Amino acid sequence: MPRQQHPASIYHNFRRFVFSTYEKNGIDAALRLVKKSKHIPTTKAGLEGELIFYDTHKDGFRLEPLLDAGVKADFTGTKNGVFTNFDVTTNIDYKSVDDYLEVVQGRGKVYEIVLVDLKSEDIIFYPLKFPICKNCGNFSHYILYIEPPITEMAGLWSTSDEQSLIQYCSKCKDPREVLTLDFMIPTMGAFLDEISSELDVDETPRYTSDEIRQMKNDSSINIINFVERNCDLLLSGLAENYYVVINPQHYDGYYDGLLYWRHPLARDLSDFLGLYYGQWEPKYSDLKKMFGDTKCKLCGHSPMRLNSKKKTLTCYKCGLIHDYSKVLTVKGWELRRTRRKKSPFKDFQPSLRW
Repeated sequence: MPRQQHPASIYHNFRRFVFSTYEKNGIDAALRLVKKSKHIPTTKAGLEGELIFYDTHKDGFRLEPLLDAGVKADFTGTKNGVFTNFDVTTNIDYKSVDDYLEVVQGRGKVYEIVLVDLKSEDIIFYPLKFPICKNCGNFSHYILYIEPPITEMAGLWSTSDEQSLIQYCSKCKDPREVLTLDFMIPTMGAFLDEISSELDVDETPRYTSDEIRQMKNDSSINIINFVERNCDLLLSGLAENYYVVINPQHYDGYYDGLLYWRHPLARDLSDFLGLYYGQWEPKYSDLKKMFGDTKCKLCGHSPMRLNSKKKTLTCYKCGLIHDYSKVLTVKGWELRRTRRKKSPFKDFQPSLRW
C-alpha cells in the first residue's frame, strides 16, 4: 500500500506547481489553476494573494518564492537595499507578531507582513519593527501620547504643545519614555467632542457613529504618519488622557490613558493603558481637602467653589476665579508644568478639520 502524503506536503507540492505554472504561462493561468483546485477557500485565497504580490513586486524587490515549510515567510527579496522576508496574507487578523519573535529577535531577520486585498488588489506592508522589551524580551510598542494643552491663548484650548513617545510592554506593563516632542498637535478628545456635538439644520446629529469612527481613525493615522516620518519609528498607538468619571454628582474620578488608535498588529494593547502623562490630576475628594481652607486673593473669603474639570476656584463672595492648573501642592509635594527642550523636528501641518 503506498504511503499517504501529509496534507502539508500536498499543499507545498501544489504551491510549487502553481509558481511553476506562473513562470511558464503567466499569472492568469496560475490563478485559474488555484481557483479550480480542491483546496479549502482560505488556502486558495492565500495563494491568490501570493500570486498578486509576486506579480506586482517580483522585479522591484527581486522576489524569490520560499518553497520550504517552517520559515514563516513566503518570499525573500530586497527592499530599500535590505534583505527582507515577506509573509503574505489576505486577512491580517490571522497574523500574530508573537509568532515572529524568535526569527526577528533570535536570528536577526527582517520581516514584513504583506496584506493583499483580492478585490482591489491593493497591497499594504506591515514591517515588524516593534521594539523588544528589555525586561521580558517580548515585543513591545511605541505609543505617541498626546499630553493636555498648557497654552491658554484663545483658540488653542484643543491643541497640545507637548507629546511623549513611550515604549510600552503589554506583557509586563512596563512604560518607558524614550522621546519628548513639542509639535502643535490637535487633541483627539476635543476633536471628537466637536464633531459629536455638531447638528444639522433640523437639529439632528450631523454625523453618524460610523462616520465619527471613520473620522477618528483617519485623523489618528494622519498624526501617526507625520510623527513616523519625523522620528523614523514604527508607532503602535495614539493615546491621550481620559477622565473616567466614577461619581457624576461631584465629577469625581481618575485619569487614564485612552488609546484612540492602535496598529492592526498591536492587538495586545487594551483600550486603557493604566497610565497617563502630563499634569498630575488628583481626585475631586482630594482637591476638596487641598483647597478647603484656601482664601480668595481679592476679598479673603473662604471656602470657594471648586471646578475640577476647568481647574478653577471661584469665590462665593466676590466671584473672583483662581486658576490652579499650573501649581498644585499636595502633602508638601509641589508639581509644576515646565517647558521642554525644543524638538528638532519641523512643525505639524495636519490636513484635518481643526
